[in-house]
Amino acid sequence: MQVVDARLGVDVRGLGGQERRGGVHAFAAAAQHLGDRVLGEPVHLDARAVPAQRLGDRDVAADVTETDRRREEQDPPARRRGAGSGVPGPVKSRSSRLTSTGRRVCGRCPEPSSTTSRAPVSAATPAISACGRQPSRVPRMTSTGQPTARRTASVPARPVVQRRPAFDAISTSGVVCSAQPTASSRCLLGATMAAGGVVLGERLGLYRALAERPRTPQELAAATGTDPRYVEEWLRGQAAGGYVRYADGTYSMSEEQAFALTDPDGPVFVPGAFQLALGSLKALPRITEAVRTGAGVGWHEHDGDVFDGCERFFRPGYLANLTASWLPALDGVEDRLRAGAHVADIGCGHGASSVLLAEAYPAATVRGSDYHEESVAAARVRAKEAGVDARVSFDVASAQTFAGGPYDLVTTFDALHDMGDPLGAARHVRESLTPNGTWMIVEPYAGDAVPDNLNPVGRVYYSFSTFLCVPNALSQPGGYALGAQAGEAAIRRVATDAGFTRFRRVAETPFNLVFEARP
Repeated sequence: MQVVDARLGVDVRGLGGQERRGGVHAFAAAAQHLGDRVLGEPVHLDARAVPAQRLGDRDVAADVTETDRRREEQDPPARRRGAGSGVPGPVKSRSSRLTSTGRRVCGRCPEPSSTTSRAPVSAATPAISACGRQPSRVPRMTSTGQPTARRTASVPARPVVQRRPAFDAISTSGVVCSAQPTASSRCLLGATMAAGGVVLGERLGLYRALAERPRTPQELAAATGTDPRYVEEWLRGQAAGGYVRYADGTYSMSEEQAFALTDPDGPVFVPGAFQLALGSLKALPRITEAVRTGAGVGWHEHDGDVFDGCERFFRPGYLANLTASWLPALDGVEDRLRAGAHVADIGCGHGASSVLLAEAYPAATVRGSDYHEESVAAARVRAKEAGVDARVSFDVASAQTFAGGPYDLVTTFDALHDMGDPLGAARHVRESLTPNGTWMIVEPYAGDAVPDNLNPVGRVYYSFSTFLCVPNALSQPGGYALGAQAGEAAIRRVATDAGFTRFRRVAETPFNLVFEARP
């Protein structure tokens, strides 16, 4: 299996040994095997690495029937336009072509109408049809990721008949065929409903029990103390989405599926993302009214699943990257942390980042703060459970009023863009730093222009931002509402306006940008 990170160009070839170390990269590899996908569409950030015509764990390459074989023998592709078989003939194959509008289609696709939505096609875009058909030069894959056996030249290949064309119309290039206008909505609907199934499976221990060994629905129900009929229906939906595997009445999980769905302390934990999404959607009535009136909705006004899900969603990325790559990229910060630096963690939430810092640097002291009182209470519990409460403390305070200092390091993790007054927070950070101190700003990955963010990751962040980030900013004084796709230029402007003289990007992942600001 090959999954290439489009932003970093990293080839994630597996999940074993050292290749497990990168949380977001492991996320991409694990998501390869999740049919409905975490992002609601294929999570292959580079479509060139995607096995052709693969949907979840189903191999959609149907066998060619005897009737098809006879038809091919009577009317070989060399005499038929658009066959796309690769067999030489007097007529040029139309197996893959660019239309006048720039869409890549197979030889049998009609010219799309001017009203059909299109996706840009670049030189890197694979020759994948807009309708989901695959040009024959790209090998078809089985459910295990192996190429299917090649047909001999004596039996010319016919374009594969797909079992579920409405869903397979979502091609790996992300282009939707104009002949299948409902395919995208059906795929997204399945992914949306799957969110509840994922959280249910995690809460009831269904994934963990299934990861131990293959089980029938009855066996899984007995192992988890649940009802067999409910479990049977849940398993069928999970298999349809590619979250688990099915064979001969028995269900199981691949290593990648178990990796992404069963370990909350691993570098990737998908149920946390879905818990955050479901918690966010519970605010729909209030957000609906806020959109009408322009009023804000504070972070503290959301459902508890937002706070728990946020911690479980972001912690894997911090666990994988904070001490491995982000802090080492800062100028001289690691040496100061080892020597006993004083750290302020602003907008700490449940304290995941604060605890990780204290665990990694035993000589450092960390003071976290958040305006949400319930989150601060949870953070104190987390620190005590981790055995670092003697060096980690938490206060209920905003980013503009946190106490203490001077600090050698101030951190904000995925928080600055949520603030109504990020400039006021930046000024307070600068005032609280030592003359040689550092402000580390971790923000969602984003480009500076809207077109830069029109991709699966951008869709996730824009959607969350509509329900969480922008409403919270509008609920606070300050006049800002940066949103979760603010981009580097906006963050740089806040820092420089606050008086920081040095600002640079020091690290990035497909989901985060990391900046260093110095007085």
